[in-house]
Amino acid sequence: MKKILFIISSLNVGGAEKILTTLANHFDNIGYKVTILIATKNSGFFPLNKNIEVVELKRVKPIFTLINELKREILAINPDITISFMSEMNILATIASKLANKPILVSERSAYDFLDIKPIWKKLRRVIYPFVDGLVVLTNADKNRYHFVKNRYIIENPLILKHNHLNIKREKIVLAVGRLNPVKGFDLLIKAFAKVKNRDWRLRVVGDGREREKLEKLVKKLNLEERVKLIGLVKDVELEYKRASIFVLSSRTEGFPGVLCEAMGYGCAVISFDSPSAPREIITDKKDGILVKPNSIEELASKIDYLIDNPKIRDNLAQNAQKISNRLSIDIIGIKWFRVIDKILRRG
Repeated sequence: MKKILFIISSLNVGGAEKILTTLANHFDNIGYKVTILIATKNSGFFPLNKNIEVVELKRVKPIFTLINELKREILAINPDITISFMSEMNILATIASKLANKPILVSERSAYDFLDIKPIWKKLRRVIYPFVDGLVVLTNADKNRYHFVKNRYIIENPLILKHNHLNIKREKIVLAVGRLNPVKGFDLLIKAFAKVKNRDWRLRVVGDGREREKLEKLVKKLNLEERVKLIGLVKDVELEYKRASIFVLSSRTEGFPGVLCEAMGYGCAVISFDSPSAPREIITDKKDGILVKPNSIEELASKIDYLIDNPKIRDNLAQNAQKISNRLSIDIIGIKWFRVIDKILRRG
């Protein structure tokens, strides 16, 4: 039985955390021994199979102590391969894995130029990543940006859809989902929604984060309290997708946005800023969604109005969007991961 160790900073709510738990459950289902190593207390937000062990690091500061703790746990768990998620943890886990003489596959879940990565980590990434045994990225654009890493692979995020709610009627709702931080561009979306001509439609934003207070003030400033709701975190986001008619991704930059894929899979007509990397590798413009000039509030408002006013076009986009479920099934994505892992282990 092959042993896989996943390493990530936390298992709190987030796109990377959701993908990791999805992959961990899939590996466990097909007979791998799976362990997850985290640097914070497990919130249990995403369900894990009962066979999967979660190990919480006892000491996380300073950095050198954390690296030593990672090395100690890697040696104790003795995995066939370690798979790390997200830049900062990838760097630390790579150093620890090399000290432990164990192969490591690092996975980037955000775009190369992700705005929330501090400059020091970007510099360290450039120095450390050439030593990894493999790097998984989400798009062809990012594969090209990591030219300094020898073994690079494109593996998209798997799409897991639930179907607990059937025959839900679509409402006059524009939906957005994600962390409330600057990179997600919810300020741009709220400003665009203020320009939408049809006042019968509502905007619902699912998620929480450090920009909540700022966004609430913006909603109040634009007199949108009756039409825009910041509803926080929800366990059952599926119901939000099934109620909404339109989904908007307003991010300033993205890796491979799971929320966009989920919205398409659940049958929303989607609009996205054509931000660097991922959206144009997910959406075929005017076929299964609409791409908008990055950060253009005016054009975003115009396209929302366009879909509101043209229900047949909206329905056609939504029907085509649902085909993404086949392309991103966990079985297909899982095979891609198995091939990369096997290649690294055979390389020795």
